[in-house]
Amino acid sequence: MRTPVAMTLGMVLAPCGLLLTLTGTLTPGWRQVKGFLNQPVDVVLYQGLWDMCREQSSRERECGQPDQLGYFKAEPVLVARGLMPTSLALTALGLLLASLGVRCWFC
Repeated sequence: MRTPVAMTLGMVLAPCGLLLTLTGTLTPGWRQVKGFLNQPVDVVLYQGLWDMCREQSSRERECGQPDQLGYFKAEPVLVARGLMPTSLALTALGLLLASLGVRCWFC
């Protein structure tokens, strides 16, 4: 019995989705902020879900910066912090169930 194209395509794209979701969850620089008062002009903050990095003209990133602007307490960031790990877990579960379904398809 031939495996449907949609099933094969799903089995290929599911791990890709899991990898991209993992990358999006762990990315340290979702947002780039610059132009601060009382700071040099070339200071850039890279804000992610879990960490904040600071970069100056030397191009050396210093991560683990304190959150002085209340970025991590903003509602969209808190919601994204909850949704991204949930998405990872559901994608992994879906991939497991899909691979079990494909295995049973060949039985």
